[in-house]
Amino acid sequence: MLTVPSYDNRNPLDDPATADVDRVYCLDWRSFGDAEWATLDRVYREGPCFLGYDLVPWWFGTNESDIPHLFASVEPPGLQVCGVLPAADWASWLSQFEAGVADLPSYDPDG
Repeated sequence: MLTVPSYDNRNPLDDPATADVDRVYCLDWRSFGDAEWATLDRVYREGPCFLGYDLVPWWFGTNESDIPHLFASVEPPGLQVCGVLPAADWASWLSQFEAGVADLPSYDPDG
């Protein structure tokens, strides 16, 4: 299985019990067509604790001031995923998300 390159803006597991996430997945938006956007939407909706869209997709909670919460945002360098949630919930979400986006167009941030 391919994996989408990513990088963290901070270590999400400085506290082993709580994930403080700020990760960018290097998805290549220029190569996205209708099918790729539909796949990404499906991956969002099938993710654990998906709550819907409020400008962006949300999981676990919809308020950045509350724990837990997780959201994703389409940004120029890629898909930015941010939130604070129990580490076990992050691991579960992460596993399903990364499997779902593995075949989407991506780029190497180092190359």
